[in-house]
Amino acid sequence: MRENVDWVLKQGFRDVLQRSSVGLTAEEIAELTYMDGILTAAAVGPVRTTPLDWLRAYQGDAFKDSDPVTIQALMSVYGLRYNQILAAIRAEKSDYQPDFAEAEGNDAETLAGDWASGFLRGMKINIAAWDSRPDDGRLELALLKIVMHIRGGEAHTFKPGTTSEELKAARRASLPMLGRYAYDIYCFWQGRLDQLNGPRVVGKLGRNDPCSCGSGKKYKKCCLN
Repeated sequence: MRENVDWVLKQGFRDVLQRSSVGLTAEEIAELTYMDGILTAAAVGPVRTTPLDWLRAYQGDAFKDSDPVTIQALMSVYGLRYNQILAAIRAEKSDYQPDFAEAEGNDAETLAGDWASGFLRGMKINIAAWDSRPDDGRLELALLKIVMHIRGGEAHTFKPGTTSEELKAARRASLPMLGRYAYDIYCFWQGRLDQLNGPRVVGKLGRNDPCSCGSGKKYKKCCLN
């Protein structure tokens, strides 16, 4: 984990593609996009996960070597970004687009791979809950279209016999739809949350309510600001 987390906190993930304005390197943008994928999976998935889960998913046990102030700062900004993603999905519905979608050409395709890798990592936080899904063609298609953007390894297992050129064409065709696939996954699990995890809080949070990011803090002391 970086000792200086200013590069994460600068814009709260909102402008990660505007390199000139926030001074982030291509590597840092890729890392933030990967983290965005983790948080998107958390936002649309079957069970609640916490900022500590997301931090562990991103850094493994390395985060334990950081000081508590750094850990808390990261969990707070991840909680804020989680709420931003969830709010955007609820508001934009099938028109939702991840932030990296504003990139052009190869940058968008590369960042889609980073985002998809993060999404899969986010699923693995509680893979048993994801594996509990019944057969559902729309859900399976959405997951397939996301996972196939992962570069190498698991990306090529989605359809045995697919050539490299066919995979590239399929990725380009599905790129504008990744936000829609995330929304489809969200809609699927919303119909099953009662039996898996209880209903999520949809109404507006009060200042003294527990923050929806799962930090355990009151909303006014966590993601409100």
